[in-house]
Amino acid sequence: MAYDYDVLVIGGGPAGYAGAIRAAQLKKRVLCVERDKLGGICLNWGCIPTKALLANAHLVEFLQHHGKAFGYSGQDGQWDFGQMIGRSRGVASKLNKGIESLFRKYKVESKFGVAKVTAPHTVQVGDAKVTAESIVVATGVTGG
Repeated sequence: MAYDYDVLVIGGGPAGYAGAIRAAQLKKRVLCVERDKLGGICLNWGCIPTKALLANAHLVEFLQHHGKAFGYSGQDGQWDFGQMIGRSRGVASKLNKGIESLFRKYKVESKFGVAKVTAPHTVQVGDAKVTAESIVVATGVTGG
């Protein structure tokens, strides 16, 4: 039987995108289906943005407790929390764009929506049915 893809990966998080890229490096025709943004919850809303905010918090704490020793007086210094959040979102966005770039480089196709395995070798994504020789379920964290 002729399938639309050799490998269909459900989930575009760390395991899913890495698996999709590796399959493409091995010359497989690959589709990665992700509900929202490549990188999944970890990259876009969880681990990465949280670590970026944590880096800001460490900087604030460091300057408050050790700033004088480094020549920081703190006078008229105000923290722009909107900018801190913006930086966090920017870090996630940059990494997301990196995954998109790797998908283009290795010719991994992506489709956004909820994937549902409906039969052997068959996945429903929105109104479309897609077939693949192999289906990899890499949904990781499913909350959000």
